[in-house]
Amino acid sequence: MTDNLPRMPDFSGMLSEVNAVARRKNNPAEFMHSRLMAMIAAHEKLLSDDEELGVYVVGGSAPAFHLRSIAYSNPDILRFTGKDADGHTVQLLQHYTQMGIMVVSMRKLGEKVYRIGFTPSA
Repeated sequence: MTDNLPRMPDFSGMLSEVNAVARRKNNPAEFMHSRLMAMIAAHEKLLSDDEELGVYVVGGSAPAFHLRSIAYSNPDILRFTGKDADGHTVQLLQHYTQMGIMVVSMRKLGEKVYRIGFTPSA
């Protein structure tokens, strides 16, 4: 016997997309983190073997620092951790809407160059 009842369409793909949009809307720092990591990975491909990634806070008076990780705290804070020119640990805590950083190439601090582009740090 054949079941001639109409079948419900499969909405699972559409539901997944709606959930992804809602997550991005409610967790903008996480979304910004993902975008930054992709941009940093692309920039690191341009660096020489003697250079590593640094960041400079646009509009601030602090000098550029060697970036070591980017983390986020949902819904709104990004945390940039790195080393200054003297090797001291520094952290920049930034609201995702106030972010203004310039990615720069810096001479490596140690013997080995440091790369972060493909290392998630959240």
